[in-house]
Amino acid sequence: MGSSGDAARLFSNTGELVDEVVFNAESPWVTDPNGNGPTLEFQYLTANNSEPGNWLASTVPSGTPGRQNSVVTSVKEPVTGSNRKQLNAYPNPFSEIVLITWENVGNTPSEVCIYSIDGRKLFSRNVLSTELRWNGETDQHQPLAPGIYICKVSTGGKVFTKKLILQKGR
Repeated sequence: MGSSGDAARLFSNTGELVDEVVFNAESPWVTDPNGNGPTLEFQYLTANNSEPGNWLASTVPSGTPGRQNSVVTSVKEPVTGSNRKQLNAYPNPFSEIVLITWENVGNTPSEVCIYSIDGRKLFSRNVLSTELRWNGETDQHQPLAPGIYICKVSTGGKVFTKKLILQKGR
């Protein structure tokens, strides 16, 4: 990543854009990560990753690539009712079951897909409700290793994505 700002994009194995963030090395972005020290770390798993205030400078010199961030946060309370956002996951991180909920635009069927960080589709379900409980397994009922996964919900012509963190303890 460049010291004057950059973009990170995550694509599925079919070339479909799953998530992206474009950042800068100037305010309102954190200015310490400029290519010569700490790196950027996403602060809130359930937040919008395009908002500069949701990022921090790593507290570890040269960052934590391939490892857990130096500052760890998680959702403490389930999101329900009037405070529900477009796509939520609780608990996140999770070790057994995660409840995925979303806003259904137009009461249409929804497709929920789970992707590996390298873009492989691992799980897919068409549902008529606005929630799904996922147990960290593939469509073939194979348990997945602890790690970061991307949840994508397509409903009513809208697409929502969320990072999911599967922890040890299964």
